[in-house]
Amino acid sequence: MNRSLDGWQHSVLDPTAGRPAEILFILWSAILPFDNVLTVQGFGTVAKYLGMIVAITIIIDRLTRGKGRIKKPGLAAIAWGGFIAFATVSVLWSIEPSKTLTNLSTIVELYILYLVVVLCPWSVRTIKHLQRAIMAGGCIAAALSIYSFFMGETFLTTTRATLVINESSMADPNHFAASLILPLLFALEEVVASKRANYFGYLAIGIITFAIILTGSRGALLGIICATCVLMFRESRSVAKRSVGIVTIVFVILFLVSNLVPEGLAQRYTLESILTSEGSHRLPLWRLAFLAFKQKPLLGWGYGTFAFLSTGQLAAEVSGYLKVGAVAHSIYFQSLSELGILGFGLLISSLAFSFLHGQKNKTNSSFFTPVCAAYVGIAATSGTLGTLNYKYFWLVQMLIVLTVYPVQGSSSWRGERYHLSYNTSLTNGKHGQ
Repeated sequence: MNRSLDGWQHSVLDPTAGRPAEILFILWSAILPFDNVLTVQGFGTVAKYLGMIVAITIIIDRLTRGKGRIKKPGLAAIAWGGFIAFATVSVLWSIEPSKTLTNLSTIVELYILYLVVVLCPWSVRTIKHLQRAIMAGGCIAAALSIYSFFMGETFLTTTRATLVINESSMADPNHFAASLILPLLFALEEVVASKRANYFGYLAIGIITFAIILTGSRGALLGIICATCVLMFRESRSVAKRSVGIVTIVFVILFLVSNLVPEGLAQRYTLESILTSEGSHRLPLWRLAFLAFKQKPLLGWGYGTFAFLSTGQLAAEVSGYLKVGAVAHSIYFQSLSELGILGFGLLISSLAFSFLHGQKNKTNSSFFTPVCAAYVGIAATSGTLGTLNYKYFWLVQMLIVLTVYPVQGSSSWRGERYHLSYNTSLTNGKHGQ
């Protein structure tokens, strides 16, 4: 059957998500940079409960409007399911089962939401609104963090910017910066794809980039450099224009660091600072992770147990300053030490299948191109951060494998229908003979 015709029939059999599900999912996605500061005292974050409502709303939508029909899970969803299942089973051999169970609760909840979202078809209208809402949410969060920084409110006793509500409610600057990568890439896409000067896009790029730099997160800065390179090379532009775009972004970053960032914070970005601090004491943690992997290479020590390992006997065998009770600060070293080579393989497979799905998705290049670029950026940042339990990590996992259809009655749907009618007549031999 013609591939386009197959897509049209699916859009009829499985109507795209209804307006309530659409609005709630867009709202949830937009507030993720605020995740760690929008909390309900004694209960958890607002995004956690909104995510539950999103999942319930989508399920109700599929049972009513969708008549129980859902999309088939792709290889990425199956691979992530395998990784989650293996992490769950690791409680059987975990060195600290209570730690494993505690850490599993968050990642299992996020995977359930991921599965509900990716099994539902979405409309082109949804992803357009989603793109703008995520960019707007990132801009607002970035602007507030810049304002707080210059008002003297920083993360704990450091000179690093972040979202600050009060002393007991502030975001980790590394994760806050990582959550801004996707909004930044959507802003970059707005500028690159626009035929006219897009001043809002330029303003968004400047605000978000400056906020990321002020957080002092070198991992996030590495992520936006990697993501920008991917975006530029995926755009249908000449090599010269791509190179100019990349050089411009790098120049802007260097200019901001050298001229607008306080000297104490700018020192974090120097090679000397990175080497002297051993990457903010990450290298000893990664040595410990590799040592733990060598001792239990097949199955690991159990999901969520790295903090326990860094307080135990293994920690004494690692050279350098080691933060006792610290996490691995890398999803790759974390999976190697906690789940062995099998868990590490499942993690890499999940990431690879997701990226390949996004690469092949030609539904809406203005959406999937920046999502793929942000995906690479967050994957790079995840080499220096434990992102598996964070919603912004799972948001980009969802977006890269979304199934998107035109909405019936829209101009895009009518164009698709005309295209299908033409293709069907070709198939029947009425043309081209």
